[in-house]
Amino acid sequence: MQHIKRWITALILAPLILWLLIQGSLTAIAALVAMVAVFSIREYLRIIFGNTEEPVPHTIKIISYTVSVLLVVGAYFGSWEMLFLVLALNLMALAIFVLSRFSADQAVFNSISKQVLGIVYIPVPCVF
Repeated sequence: MQHIKRWITALILAPLILWLLIQGSLTAIAALVAMVAVFSIREYLRIIFGNTEEPVPHTIKIISYTVSVLLVVGAYFGSWEMLFLVLALNLMALAIFVLSRFSADQAVFNSISKQVLGIVYIPVPCVF
Protein backbone atom coordinates (compact mmCIF):
# COMPACT_ATOMS: atom_id res chain seq x y z
CA MET A 1 0.00 0.00 0.00
CA GLN A 2 2.89 2.34 0.77
CA HIS A 3 4.22 2.05 -2.78
CA ILE A 4 0.83 2.86 -4.28
CA LYS A 5 0.68 6.10 -2.29
CA ARG A 6 4.13 7.05 -3.56
CA TRP A 7 3.18 6.32 -7.17
CA ILE A 8 -0.04 8.36 -6.90
CA THR A 9 1.86 11.25 -5.35
CA ALA A 10 4.48 11.06 -8.09
CA LEU A 11 1.86 11.03 -10.85
CA ILE A 12 0.10 14.04 -9.37
CA LEU A 13 3.23 16.08 -8.74
CA ALA A 14 5.17 15.16 -11.91
CA PRO A 15 3.38 17.68 -14.21
CA LEU A 16 3.81 20.45 -11.65
CA ILE A 17 7.50 19.75 -11.24
CA LEU A 18 8.05 19.53 -15.00
CA TRP A 19 6.27 22.85 -15.49
CA LEU A 20 8.38 24.41 -12.73
CA LEU A 21 11.60 23.12 -14.28
CA ILE A 22 10.65 24.39 -17.74
CA GLN A 23 8.96 27.70 -16.92
CA GLY A 24 10.12 28.45 -13.38
CA SER A 25 12.77 30.85 -12.23
CA LEU A 26 16.00 29.86 -10.53
CA THR A 27 14.55 31.02 -7.22
CA ALA A 28 11.52 28.73 -7.59
CA ILE A 29 13.74 25.79 -8.46
CA ALA A 30 15.96 26.52 -5.44
CA ALA A 31 12.86 26.64 -3.23
CA LEU A 32 11.75 23.28 -4.66
CA VAL A 33 15.17 21.76 -4.00
CA ALA A 34 15.15 23.15 -0.44
CA MET A 35 11.71 21.67 0.14
CA VAL A 36 12.81 18.29 -1.21
CA ALA A 37 15.94 18.40 0.97
CA VAL A 38 13.93 19.16 4.12
CA PHE A 39 11.35 16.45 3.43
CA SER A 40 14.10 13.97 2.57
CA ILE A 41 16.07 14.67 5.74
CA ARG A 42 12.83 14.39 7.73
CA GLU A 43 12.18 10.97 6.19
CA TYR A 44 15.80 9.95 6.78
CA LEU A 45 15.67 10.90 10.47
CA ARG A 46 12.36 9.10 10.91
CA ILE A 47 13.76 5.92 9.35
CA ILE A 48 17.19 5.98 10.98
CA PHE A 49 15.89 6.74 14.48
CA GLY A 50 12.83 4.53 14.08
CA ASN A 51 14.73 1.47 15.28
CA THR A 52 15.52 2.99 18.67
CA GLU A 53 13.24 3.43 21.64
CA GLU A 54 14.01 7.16 21.89
CA PRO A 55 12.55 9.66 19.42
CA VAL A 56 14.74 12.04 17.44
CA PRO A 57 15.81 14.95 19.65
CA HIS A 58 14.15 18.19 18.52
CA THR A 59 17.52 19.95 18.51
CA ILE A 60 18.87 17.51 15.92
CA LYS A 61 15.75 18.03 13.79
CA ILE A 62 16.09 21.82 13.91
CA ILE A 63 19.81 21.70 13.12
CA SER A 64 19.23 19.25 10.24
CA TYR A 65 16.40 21.25 8.65
CA THR A 66 18.30 24.53 8.98
CA VAL A 67 21.49 23.10 7.51
CA SER A 68 19.54 21.56 4.61
CA VAL A 69 17.95 24.89 3.68
CA LEU A 70 21.18 26.88 4.17
CA LEU A 71 23.09 24.50 1.90
CA VAL A 72 20.57 25.13 -0.87
CA VAL A 73 20.79 28.89 -0.27
CA GLY A 74 24.57 28.70 -0.53
CA ALA A 75 24.31 26.78 -3.79
CA TYR A 76 21.75 29.29 -5.09
CA PHE A 77 24.24 32.11 -4.53
CA GLY A 78 27.08 30.01 -5.93
CA SER A 79 29.16 30.50 -2.82
CA TRP A 80 31.55 27.69 -1.98
CA GLU A 81 32.54 29.61 1.11
CA MET A 82 28.96 29.60 2.38
CA LEU A 83 28.61 25.87 1.74
CA PHE A 84 31.73 25.07 3.74
CA LEU A 85 30.69 27.54 6.44
CA VAL A 86 27.29 25.87 6.79
CA LEU A 87 28.88 22.42 7.07
CA ALA A 88 31.33 23.73 9.69
CA LEU A 89 28.51 25.41 11.62
CA ASN A 90 26.61 22.11 11.53
CA LEU A 91 29.51 20.38 13.24
CA MET A 92 29.90 23.21 15.76
CA ALA A 93 26.18 23.17 16.63
CA LEU A 94 26.35 19.41 17.09
CA ALA A 95 29.42 19.79 19.31
CA ILE A 96 27.48 22.17 21.55
CA PHE A 97 24.60 19.68 21.57
CA VAL A 98 26.99 16.90 22.62
CA LEU A 99 28.51 19.01 25.39
CA SER A 100 25.08 19.77 26.81
CA ARG A 101 23.84 16.17 26.65
CA PHE A 102 26.87 13.93 27.24
CA SER A 103 26.52 13.66 31.01
CA ALA A 104 22.89 12.51 30.75
CA ASP A 105 23.16 10.41 27.57
CA GLN A 106 26.36 8.51 26.83
CA ALA A 107 25.00 7.36 23.44
CA VAL A 108 24.65 10.91 22.09
CA PHE A 109 27.57 10.35 19.70
CA ASN A 110 25.52 7.71 17.91
CA SER A 111 22.76 10.29 17.26
CA ILE A 112 25.28 12.85 16.06
CA SER A 113 26.93 10.43 13.65
CA LYS A 114 23.54 9.57 12.16
CA GLN A 115 22.75 13.27 11.67
CA VAL A 116 26.09 14.02 9.98
CA LEU A 117 25.70 11.04 7.67
CA GLY A 118 22.19 12.22 6.81
CA ILE A 119 23.42 15.70 5.90
CA VAL A 120 26.19 14.25 3.74
CA TYR A 121 23.82 11.71 2.19
CA ILE A 122 20.86 13.98 1.31
CA PRO A 123 21.29 17.79 1.07
CA VAL A 124 24.95 17.85 0.01
CA PRO A 125 24.30 15.87 -3.20
CA CYS A 126 21.19 18.02 -3.84
CA VAL A 127 23.28 21.19 -4.02
CA PHE A 128 26.12 19.82 -6.10
